[in-house]
This record gives sequence, structure tokens and C-alpha cells, in this order.
Amino acid sequence: MLISVLFIITSCNAPAKKTIEKTGKDEECYASKDQEYAKPNEKGGFGDIITKDKVIPLSEFTKSYDRKTLQTTKISGKVLEVCEQKGCWMSLENGSEGPMMVHFKDYAFFVPRDIEGKNVVIEGEIKSDTTSVKELRHYAADGGKSKEEIEKITEVKVELTFMAHGVIIEK
Repeated sequence: MLISVLFIITSCNAPAKKTIEKTGKDEECYASKDQEYAKPNEKGGFGDIITKDKVIPLSEFTKSYDRKTLQTTKISGKVLEVCEQKGCWMSLENGSEGPMMVHFKDYAFFVPRDIEGKNVVIEGEIKSDTTSVKELRHYAADGGKSKEEIEKITEVKVELTFMAHGVIIEK
């Protein structure tokens, strides 16, 4: 009986184990799929509490955006892809310019992994940035791409990126 009680106490106090697949990915972005990372704020959004007022569709915003400046803005768009591992990034549809990568400020929050195809409102900073081949391959792996698709990524990409401090998933 004493052994059973000691086992239960030590099991409950032991840190939760992560099942990490050996894929060469950064460990901080790769955890088991049974863990839930997206924790909504008290208003049901993610990250900082934001509102839907004065939001601009991404497709409209990019028509007049000066790509040489970092700009704080609130935009809306359709989610194309989400990190399958923990929801630590997403990409938004951006017409002929290709998807826009969205990260979350200070890696402080994540979004649900099942929001592909949904519309979101995000607030934060947008800029034009260069993404390395290593990073692009990392995102492709997180997005569930095959080894063959990942190996085809051989050039850096200059694209719009967004650092969100708040996200609302529209219903």
C-alpha cells in the first residue's frame, strides 16, 4: 500500500513527458499532438484582447502598403495553413502574392490547429522579410508536407510576415 501511494505521489509530481519525434526540427516547436497549446483569452480570442473595429481585409491592405516600413495594423484574412504541431504559426491567403506567414508575439500564445479555411482578425506588425531555406523547410515539415516536397525548397523567400499580438477567429 505504501509503495502504491508513493508511486502515485511521484507520478503526479513528475513533469509531463513530451513525445518528440526525431525529425531535426527545433524542439521548442515540436511537441506531441495530444497536448493542447491554444488557450483562449477571456473574450474567446487568442493572445491580447482585440476588437473587430477598423479591420482591413489583407487583400486591400497589401495594395497600398509601403513594404519598406514596419507598420502596426489590424487585418482580416482566410487561414490557409496552421502549424500542425502546436499552432505556433499560421499562413493567410494573400491572392497572387502568395500566403502571408503569421507568427505570435514573444511565442506567448498559439491558435487551435483546426482553423484552416476559417477567417481571422489579427492585430500586430506587418513587414516585408526574407525567410531562409532552413526556416521554410521547418514550416513545411510543421505543416505536414512530405519529405519530397520539403527537399524541393531550395531558395529563400521574400514575403510579407506578420507578428500578431492578438487573434480573433470569426465564427
